[in-house]
Amino acid sequence: MRRIEVEGKTLDEALERAARELGTSRDDVRYEVLERSRGLLGFLGRSSVTIRAWVEPKGEEIATRFLEGLLHRGGWECTPVAKPTAEGGIVVELEGAGAKEVIGREGEVLDAIQYLVDKVVNRGRSERCKVVVDAQGFRAGREEELRRRALAAARRAREGKPVIIGPLNARDRRTIHLTLKEEPGVTTRSIGDGPMRRVVVSAEETRGREKTTASHGRESRG
Repeated sequence: MRRIEVEGKTLDEALERAARELGTSRDDVRYEVLERSRGLLGFLGRSSVTIRAWVEPKGEEIATRFLEGLLHRGGWECTPVAKPTAEGGIVVELEGAGAKEVIGREGEVLDAIQYLVDKVVNRGRSERCKVVVDAQGFRAGREEELRRRALAAARRAREGKPVIIGPLNARDRRTIHLTLKEEPGVTTRSIGDGPMRRVVVSAEETRGREKTTASHGRESRG
Protein backbone atom coordinates (compact mmCIF):
# COMPACT_ATOMS: atom_id res chain seq x y z
CA MET A 1 0.00 0.00 0.00
CA ARG A 2 1.50 3.31 -1.08
CA ARG A 3 1.76 5.97 1.64
CA ILE A 4 2.81 9.56 1.06
CA GLU A 5 3.53 12.60 3.24
CA VAL A 6 1.94 15.86 2.18
CA GLU A 7 1.97 19.39 3.59
CA GLY A 8 -0.63 22.12 3.23
CA LYS A 9 -1.58 25.40 4.84
CA THR A 10 -4.70 23.68 6.16
CA LEU A 11 -5.87 20.11 6.54
CA ASP A 12 -8.24 20.58 3.61
CA GLU A 13 -5.40 21.73 1.38
CA ALA A 14 -3.20 18.81 2.45
CA LEU A 15 -5.99 16.34 1.69
CA GLU A 16 -6.59 17.86 -1.74
CA ARG A 17 -2.89 17.56 -2.56
CA ALA A 18 -2.80 13.97 -1.33
CA ALA A 19 -5.81 13.05 -3.47
CA ARG A 20 -4.17 14.51 -6.58
CA GLU A 21 -0.89 12.73 -5.93
CA LEU A 22 -2.57 9.41 -5.20
CA GLY A 23 -4.81 9.76 -8.23
CA THR A 24 -8.07 9.32 -6.36
CA SER A 25 -10.96 11.30 -4.91
CA ARG A 26 -10.61 13.04 -1.57
CA ASP A 27 -13.31 10.80 -0.07
CA ASP A 28 -11.10 7.74 -0.65
CA VAL A 29 -8.05 9.22 1.10
CA ARG A 30 -7.19 7.84 4.55
CA TYR A 31 -4.75 9.90 6.62
CA GLU A 32 -3.07 10.65 9.91
CA VAL A 33 -1.82 14.06 11.03
CA LEU A 34 1.93 14.06 11.59
CA GLU A 35 2.51 17.70 12.48
CA ARG A 36 0.67 20.97 12.92
CA SER A 37 2.41 24.35 13.13
CA ARG A 38 0.86 27.74 13.72
CA GLY A 39 2.19 31.18 13.09
CA LEU A 40 3.26 33.38 15.98
CA LEU A 41 0.22 34.41 18.06
CA GLY A 42 -1.91 32.44 15.64
CA PHE A 43 -1.63 34.87 12.74
CA LEU A 44 2.04 35.91 12.25
CA GLY A 45 4.14 33.60 10.12
CA ARG A 46 3.17 30.47 8.23
CA SER A 47 0.72 27.82 9.48
CA SER A 48 0.88 24.30 8.04
CA VAL A 49 -0.37 20.76 8.45
CA THR A 50 1.63 17.67 7.49
CA ILE A 51 -0.21 14.38 6.96
CA ARG A 52 0.58 10.82 5.97
CA ALA A 53 -2.00 9.68 3.41
CA TRP A 54 -2.91 6.50 1.60
CA VAL A 55 -5.76 4.81 -0.25
CA GLU A 56 -7.25 1.72 1.33
CA PRO A 57 -7.75 -0.98 -1.35
CA LYS A 58 -11.38 -1.79 -2.05
CA GLY A 59 -12.58 -4.99 -0.41
CA GLU A 60 -13.76 -6.50 -3.69
CA GLU A 61 -10.33 -5.99 -5.26
CA ILE A 62 -8.56 -7.70 -2.34
CA ALA A 63 -11.06 -10.57 -2.34
CA THR A 64 -10.77 -11.11 -6.08
CA ARG A 65 -6.97 -11.18 -6.10
CA PHE A 66 -6.80 -13.54 -3.13
CA LEU A 67 -9.44 -15.90 -4.49
CA GLU A 68 -7.90 -16.06 -7.95
CA GLY A 69 -4.70 -17.37 -6.40
CA LEU A 70 -6.47 -19.72 -3.99
CA LEU A 71 -8.71 -21.23 -6.67
CA HIS A 72 -5.79 -21.70 -9.03
CA ARG A 73 -3.72 -23.49 -6.39
CA GLY A 74 -6.70 -25.67 -5.47
CA GLY A 75 -7.30 -26.65 -9.08
CA TRP A 76 -10.86 -25.29 -9.07
CA GLU A 77 -12.00 -24.08 -12.47
CA CYS A 78 -14.09 -21.09 -11.50
CA THR A 79 -13.82 -17.31 -11.40
CA PRO A 80 -14.63 -14.95 -8.51
CA VAL A 81 -16.94 -12.03 -9.28
CA ALA A 82 -17.03 -9.55 -6.40
CA LYS A 83 -19.62 -6.80 -5.93
CA PRO A 84 -20.11 -4.23 -3.15
CA THR A 85 -23.35 -4.30 -1.16
CA ALA A 86 -25.47 -1.33 -0.14
CA GLU A 87 -24.45 -1.95 3.49
CA GLY A 88 -20.74 -1.55 2.73
CA GLY A 89 -19.86 -5.24 2.55
CA ILE A 90 -19.03 -7.41 -0.45
CA VAL A 91 -20.53 -10.52 -2.03
CA VAL A 92 -18.31 -12.79 -4.10
CA GLU A 93 -19.99 -15.22 -6.48
CA LEU A 94 -17.86 -18.09 -7.79
CA GLU A 95 -18.78 -18.75 -11.40
CA GLY A 96 -17.73 -21.51 -13.78
CA ALA A 97 -17.73 -25.27 -14.26
CA GLY A 98 -15.83 -25.94 -11.03
CA ALA A 99 -18.02 -23.84 -8.74
CA LYS A 100 -20.01 -26.85 -7.51
CA GLU A 101 -16.82 -28.55 -6.30
CA VAL A 102 -16.00 -25.53 -4.13
CA ILE A 103 -19.20 -25.87 -2.11
CA GLY A 104 -18.27 -29.13 -0.41
CA ARG A 105 -20.50 -31.20 1.88
CA GLU A 106 -23.29 -28.90 3.12
CA GLY A 107 -21.12 -25.88 2.30
CA GLU A 108 -18.15 -26.82 4.50
CA VAL A 109 -15.51 -25.94 1.89
CA LEU A 110 -17.32 -22.75 0.90
CA ASP A 111 -17.50 -21.70 4.56
CA ALA A 112 -13.77 -22.29 4.98
CA ILE A 113 -13.01 -20.20 1.91
CA GLN A 114 -15.30 -17.42 3.11
CA TYR A 115 -13.50 -17.43 6.48
CA LEU A 116 -10.12 -16.99 4.77
CA VAL A 117 -11.35 -14.24 2.46
CA ASP A 118 -12.92 -12.39 5.40
CA LYS A 119 -9.59 -12.46 7.28
CA VAL A 120 -7.63 -11.21 4.26
CA VAL A 121 -10.09 -8.43 3.37
CA ASN A 122 -10.36 -7.12 6.94
CA ARG A 123 -6.67 -7.29 7.82
CA GLY A 124 -5.63 -3.81 8.94
CA ARG A 125 -8.90 -2.16 7.85
CA SER A 126 -10.19 0.79 9.84
CA GLU A 127 -13.81 -0.36 9.37
CA ARG A 128 -14.96 -3.97 9.19
CA CYS A 129 -16.24 -5.19 5.84
CA LYS A 130 -18.77 -8.06 5.86
CA VAL A 131 -17.79 -10.73 3.34
CA VAL A 132 -20.04 -13.39 1.80
CA VAL A 133 -18.70 -15.97 -0.65
CA ASP A 134 -21.28 -17.96 -2.60
CA ALA A 135 -21.36 -20.45 -5.47
CA GLN A 136 -24.30 -21.34 -7.70
CA GLY A 137 -26.74 -19.68 -5.28
CA PHE A 138 -25.88 -22.22 -2.58
CA ARG A 139 -26.45 -19.86 0.37
CA ALA A 140 -30.03 -18.93 -0.54
CA GLY A 141 -30.84 -22.55 -1.41
CA ARG A 142 -29.36 -23.79 1.86
CA GLU A 143 -31.37 -21.30 3.88
CA GLU A 144 -34.59 -22.32 2.16
CA GLU A 145 -33.79 -26.01 2.74
CA LEU A 146 -33.19 -25.36 6.46
CA ARG A 147 -36.48 -23.49 6.76
CA ARG A 148 -38.31 -26.45 5.25
CA ARG A 149 -36.54 -28.86 7.62
CA ALA A 150 -37.36 -26.63 10.58
CA LEU A 151 -41.07 -26.44 9.74
CA ALA A 152 -41.22 -30.20 9.10
CA ALA A 153 -39.54 -30.80 12.47
CA ALA A 154 -42.08 -28.49 14.14
CA ARG A 155 -44.97 -30.50 12.70
CA ARG A 156 -43.47 -33.76 13.97
CA ALA A 157 -42.61 -32.25 17.35
CA ARG A 158 -46.22 -31.21 17.92
CA GLU A 159 -47.13 -34.89 17.70
CA GLY A 160 -45.25 -35.34 20.98
CA LYS A 161 -41.71 -36.45 20.15
CA PRO A 162 -38.75 -33.99 20.10
CA VAL A 163 -36.89 -33.77 16.77
CA ILE A 164 -33.12 -33.32 16.52
CA ILE A 165 -31.67 -31.48 13.50
CA GLY A 166 -27.96 -31.52 12.78
CA PRO A 167 -25.11 -31.39 13.33
CA LEU A 168 -25.15 -27.79 12.11
CA ASN A 169 -22.77 -24.86 12.09
CA ALA A 170 -23.65 -21.67 14.00
CA ARG A 171 -25.20 -19.90 11.01
CA ASP A 172 -27.44 -22.86 10.16
CA ARG A 173 -28.53 -23.27 13.79
CA ARG A 174 -29.47 -19.61 13.87
CA THR A 175 -31.63 -20.10 10.76
CA ILE A 176 -33.51 -22.93 12.50
CA HIS A 177 -34.03 -20.90 15.68
CA LEU A 178 -35.26 -17.83 13.79
CA THR A 179 -37.55 -19.85 11.53
CA LEU A 180 -39.34 -21.36 14.53
CA LYS A 181 -39.16 -18.33 16.81
CA GLU A 182 -42.78 -17.35 16.14
CA GLU A 183 -44.00 -20.83 15.23
CA PRO A 184 -46.82 -21.74 17.65
CA GLY A 185 -46.57 -24.78 19.87
CA VAL A 186 -42.83 -25.48 19.65
CA THR A 187 -39.55 -24.42 21.27
CA THR A 188 -35.93 -24.81 20.15
CA ARG A 189 -32.61 -25.24 21.94
CA SER A 190 -29.06 -26.19 20.96
CA ILE A 191 -27.25 -29.19 22.40
CA GLY A 192 -23.80 -30.73 22.00
CA ASP A 193 -20.33 -29.30 21.62
CA GLY A 194 -18.26 -27.86 18.79
CA PRO A 195 -19.01 -29.10 15.27
CA MET A 196 -21.47 -31.69 16.66
CA ARG A 197 -23.96 -29.11 17.99
CA ARG A 198 -27.56 -29.80 17.03
CA VAL A 199 -30.94 -28.12 17.41
CA VAL A 200 -33.73 -29.84 19.36
CA VAL A 201 -37.27 -28.92 18.36
CA SER A 202 -39.82 -29.78 21.06
CA ALA A 203 -43.53 -29.32 21.60
CA GLU A 204 -44.19 -26.71 24.27
CA GLU A 205 -46.14 -29.06 26.50
CA THR A 206 -43.19 -31.49 26.69
CA ARG A 207 -41.03 -28.79 28.28
CA GLY A 208 -43.57 -27.38 30.73
CA ARG A 209 -42.51 -24.35 32.66
CA GLU A 210 -39.00 -24.45 31.18
CA LYS A 211 -40.54 -22.89 28.10
CA THR A 212 -40.51 -19.39 29.55
CA THR A 213 -36.76 -19.45 30.10
CA ALA A 214 -35.43 -21.91 27.52
CA SER A 215 -37.64 -21.24 24.50
CA HIS A 216 -35.63 -19.01 22.16
CA GLY A 217 -33.67 -17.71 25.15
CA ARG A 218 -29.99 -16.85 25.19
CA GLU A 219 -29.12 -20.21 26.76
CA SER A 220 -30.76 -22.10 23.91
CA ARG A 221 -28.93 -20.38 21.07
CA GLY A 222 -25.55 -20.91 19.55
